[in-house]
Amino acid sequence: MDAVKKTTQKFVLNKIVDELRVVNNHIPIDVINHVAEVLVEKFPDTFADKWESGERLIGKGTATSISKMRNRNNYLNRPHMDSNNLSNVLNIPFKKQNLVKCLRVACPQWQPLAYDTGVTEKSAEEDRLFLLLGFKEFREDDQKIFEKSVSALSDSFPLQRLLLNDLNNPPTFEDIQTTWPCLLDTFYMMLHFSFLTICTCEDVQETIKKDVPTMLAYGKLKQWIDIDVIITEEQQYLTAIKIIFQYFKEEFTNLFVTIPPNTNLDLVLLSENHPTILMMESVAANDTDVEGTENTWQYFLFMECKPVNEFDSFLDAVITLLASYYVFNYLWPQQVPCFLECLQMRYMKSFNESTRVTEKVYTFFKKLQTVKPAAVL
Repeated sequence: MDAVKKTTQKFVLNKIVDELRVVNNHIPIDVINHVAEVLVEKFPDTFADKWESGERLIGKGTATSISKMRNRNNYLNRPHMDSNNLSNVLNIPFKKQNLVKCLRVACPQWQPLAYDTGVTEKSAEEDRLFLLLGFKEFREDDQKIFEKSVSALSDSFPLQRLLLNDLNNPPTFEDIQTTWPCLLDTFYMMLHFSFLTICTCEDVQETIKKDVPTMLAYGKLKQWIDIDVIITEEQQYLTAIKIIFQYFKEEFTNLFVTIPPNTNLDLVLLSENHPTILMMESVAANDTDVEGTENTWQYFLFMECKPVNEFDSFLDAVITLLASYYVFNYLWPQQVPCFLECLQMRYMKSFNESTRVTEKVYTFFKKLQTVKPAAVL
């Protein structure tokens, strides 16, 4: 099992144990056994016990999952755990917690109660220093160092959340750059997002891709678009996202800003600090005068009016933009509440309590159910 799968497995199992403990701190073994069997049946690639060759072990293949859940529950039942509850360290007033309620509903691991078994505050700090020294190089190094960097991010995740969740004294962009610069790197940001939400980048991406034909069909039905002129996959994604904005009568330009080619990003001035995608057109040909030159786009994630990441794919930019709001506790801009709520509900399968915004989103979903998906590339 690769490093990412291992960490995903661990976080899912830990979350399940945390949820079961809401009912009873002493989880019956038959409940743990049943949960493990369901996970192996539904997600064998991630949870089934296998040999190094990839061949599944004889039997139910649940031994590892059962062991990890029992160890997690036993660890949380140790006497020292109440005093070491990391949520108590934050000491966040209820009113401030309520500000990020819409974000927290999608983040079951918003603040882990404790470090994982075998991890201490000291070892988590050592992991932070390890990542601080050269996180960008780890992906290009040998497999062992790559796995160590992923493990370091996973083990120090509660420590990362303690900084990011300090709503009494929120970290600045510079604080994050200094303390956890790896979180501003797309790979580590999205890995953190998967720990936080139990929802991977690949999951969200695949769900959006499957939804594009429905969005385009709805846009065509409303006579907002001409499908015949949408000739590339990139245009399909862009058009689908714009249709969501158009339905809710929210402005695309509140989150996606077009800038001229060859713009110096360091000189870009934005009116808002919230995460935004800048879109810059470039020409993918040596001779710009040649007829038939294909225009391409570059996309840049800006946070606090500063460039953070660059993308060649609009879809990658959208997903990272969405993730940045959850990872860094950004409140949704007042100009686009329905758009972001729609993405959360439709593509992350996470639902807030009923509000005026959620009712609008539900109405949109009902209308989409009546549409026959369009043919796409």
